Amino acid sequence: MIHFQGFDDWIPIFQGGPQTDSAGRVHDGTALINKAVSTFNAARHEPPAVIGHPVENAPAYGWVEGLKKQGDLLMAKFKQVEPSFADMVKRGLFKKRSAAFYPDGSLRHVGFLGAMPPAVKGLPDVAFAEADALTFEFTENTTNNKDKKEEKEMNFKEFIQKLKDLVAGVDATDATQTGKTFTEADIDAARVQAAEAERQKMASAFAEKERKARQDARKAEISSFCESMVKAGKMTPAMVKFGMPEFMAAFAEKEDVVEFGETKEKATLYDRFKAFFETELPKVVEFREVATRDKDTGGQGQAGSKVEALIRAKMKDNKDLSYGSAFAEVQRENPDLAREYQQEIGG
Repeated sequence: MIHFQGFDDWIPIFQGGPQTDSAGRVHDGTALINKAVSTFNAARHEPPAVIGHPVENAPAYGWVEGLKKQGDLLMAKFKQVEPSFADMVKRGLFKKRSAAFYPDGSLRHVGFLGAMPPAVKGLPDVAFAEADALTFEFTENTTNNKDKKEEKEMNFKEFIQKLKDLVAGVDATDATQTGKTFTEADIDAARVQAAEAERQKMASAFAEKERKARQDARKAEISSFCESMVKAGKMTPAMVKFGMPEFMAAFAEKEDVVEFGETKEKATLYDRFKAFFETELPKVVEFREVATRDKDTGGQGQAGSKVEALIRAKMKDNKDLSYGSAFAEVQRENPDLAREYQQEIGG
């Protein structure tokens, strides 16, 4: 018997011999395996790994990159498997697999059954039509009769310990009932409940990690955009301090597409706001070449000296403020002095 070790290995997904599909029709499983192997072409179709029954529209958690026949089994090799899904499969949360074939015998997809999918955004959706589908459920028989007998006779303390091995932190306060026996159905129900609790915990942690990563990436993107707009003279440092990055972050949370203007152009609020600054808004600040460290404003006259002094004072108060940004603030806060300075330099 072949046991699942990880997605780096070949995984059994279907067995030869007489097999009954989901519609109750009997097929020659061996002939289907031969057909699936001979028709497999990853360049033409990479069967996805999905969760649930074949007729569902589920995201792809991985892709089949190879098929082979091993004994009476159809073996699949997967690639680009989503890590949290791979971990759930390795821990035995998906006991069954469902192989679906096209009418010509080629593999359509591999469905994993037995648990809820991890909450992972950004996975590609795969739509399946219900018509003409040949779907077969496959279960690895990894429990022999002796194991089943021991499971039925398991007392409560052993049962609690087994669940604790599956899900760290299971409460064993009822272990005083030592000696009480449970049916196999009781054990299976408790295992499903424990697995679901673990799945929810893992999904919640994964979703929070993903949310934080998206938030950090968006923050860096917005910061870079605002900096570029300040350099281009289309946004003032005062706008940034007033809260422009926070406005944009709020817009980014709204993912709905909206129609704008007479042309009914479709875009999200965030993308439309960026486009307004990039393509529509004229310069609100004119940075002159003289306002650089290489060309000191101090040598241009009294106004230049005053401007330079104000720039240096601002940079002293704010160590993160660039020379160009400080110059822009001085211009905005001292319009008369800015005009005088422009006259001095012949602007």
